[in-house]
Amino acid sequence: MPELITGPGITEFFRHGFEHTAWRLESRRAYGVASETEALQAFMRGEDVSDPGRPWLGMVREQVKQGKRIERVRVVDEPPTDYQRFLLADVEDSIAAGEDIRFLWRSDAETAGLPSRDFWVFDSHCSAASISTATGRSKWSCSTASPRSSRRAKFVMRHGTSQPRTRCFSPR
Repeated sequence: MPELITGPGITEFFRHGFEHTAWRLESRRAYGVASETEALQAFMRGEDVSDPGRPWLGMVREQVKQGKRIERVRVVDEPPTDYQRFLLADVEDSIAAGEDIRFLWRSDAETAGLPSRDFWVFDSHCSAASISTATGRSKWSCSTASPRSSRRAKFVMRHGTSQPRTRCFSPR
């Protein structure tokens, strides 16, 4: 049976659990991330939410300095949800920290047959699939990645857009 871990457990895995590449598909329309609550509320009031000093970004910088890659594709609705607009408004900090973030319209993801639930693939052999709780927070089920998951990750990175879509629609 796969191990269930919470968000902090995934963060710890990032520090010590992979050697080369961490790749994520983000397909949800919103996330219940406790550390983002204040920033999301500020964004909804029209305030700047840039925070290059966030602990996650510091960890990303550490991993990138070690030669590791952290990549993700975010599936975005047309028009984007408030939470997706929040992520788009803040994407430059993540890119500056070293993440490779790309965006794919939900209609394109559906046409490609991509799953509707989030997952990570680490070093093309270990995966963590998202399991949402009633509060909107995630737990992760970790197991060995199937060859299909690895192929799916490579497909999405090739077909996701190479430019953040912040220029295609207003983040506010």
